[in-house]
Amino acid sequence: MILRCYNCEGAEIDLAEHIAVLEVEPPHVFTNIVADLLTAEFPAREVAIEHDKKPLKAAEIAVISDFVGFSPASKSVLTKLYKHLDEALRQDPLVRLNIDNLIAALKSGTEEALRDHCIDFSMNETIEYKDVFAMLGLVPDCHTDSIGEKLEQFISVCAELHLVKVIALVQPKAYMTDDEMVAVYSRALGSRIGVVVLDNFVREGSLRHEKKICICRDYSDIMI
Repeated sequence: MILRCYNCEGAEIDLAEHIAVLEVEPPHVFTNIVADLLTAEFPAREVAIEHDKKPLKAAEIAVISDFVGFSPASKSVLTKLYKHLDEALRQDPLVRLNIDNLIAALKSGTEEALRDHCIDFSMNETIEYKDVFAMLGLVPDCHTDSIGEKLEQFISVCAELHLVKVIALVQPKAYMTDDEMVAVYSRALGSRIGVVVLDNFVREGSLRHEKKICICRDYSDIMI
């Protein structure tokens, strides 16, 4: 996967080899980049990410900016997870038959339990597997308060279930140490998940695995 910066003399970063760090001081450029990552519209304002020479779709990019409230079991993650599991389980005839039988038994048992009530009830003709997952409270286990460890787990879930191809982190260094950042980077590169880090000021030096594009307040750009 390649991240391309259109207004930086054609600068690009291979996300399979490096963590792309964009340090952007002009506020409107920073905002445009966040919008590009969120919407993946074409033509892009500032940046685009390509895979096999095709631009990624917005659904293939996860943008994380709330690190205090972040969880691998957040609603947005579970929506993608349940959709993936629904599609995967339906491909196995035996699994599909077992789950469908359990759903039928649940509906029949519910109807029996309500029979003594003088009220007419109706229920959905079909029940989606994702509704069953939600009812069961199916979530990835997460027994840590560490933001870095939560991100590492999220990366592993995304890689295992092919939920997204790229994770964009907006100002994560305000919340994590350098060691935590490098651990997240290592997990992402090992899992073949692209990572883009977006910051709003230029820092001295680089962490391991980083490749930087810096856009200073005077709009000069530097690639490190």
